[in-house]
Amino acid sequence: MIGRALVVLAALVGLAGLVLPLGAYRSADGKVATRASALRIISQQPADPTPLAQQAHELGLSRDDAVQLAQAVDNGTRAYRGLLIAVFVPAALILLLALVVLARRQMGRTAGALAIVLGLASLAGFVVLLFLIGDLDIQQRAITLKLQATSGAGVYCLLAAGLFAAVGGVAAVRHVEF
Repeated sequence: MIGRALVVLAALVGLAGLVLPLGAYRSADGKVATRASALRIISQQPADPTPLAQQAHELGLSRDDAVQLAQAVDNGTRAYRGLLIAVFVPAALILLLALVVLARRQMGRTAGALAIVLGLASLAGFVVLLFLIGDLDIQQRAITLKLQATSGAGVYCLLAAGLFAAVGGVAAVRHVEF
């Protein structure tokens, strides 16, 4: 029972991670210049960077810096789209596993082992996203534009989903009941 509940919780948290911001660029005074969720990045068609440049200019960046920021964000978004899809596949599979477990009203050892594997894969995705946000190229652009790149709640949802799924899988494999 506890294993099933944890896997369902992992699925919900993983789903939240898909729609919550992955990271943000903040100006020196703490205002958010730009942020985006994984869902927005994955589903977004190449967009005109002009609105972002205007918003960054309104936050206090010079016109040239604002255009540079908008172009850097657009280029980064395109480059990392495939990686984001790969990182969120384990969370999607945890959601599918949770639906199957709920439909069957039980979680056996096989489902528990699968939850452990998917949980560990989600944890690996968390590490990849941390390295991605800490990428020197991204940090250098942010410093050049007098901004700070920070990770958002979506990244930490992958961590939580991985932990919940792995612990839920261990509970199912060991038949822990409360």
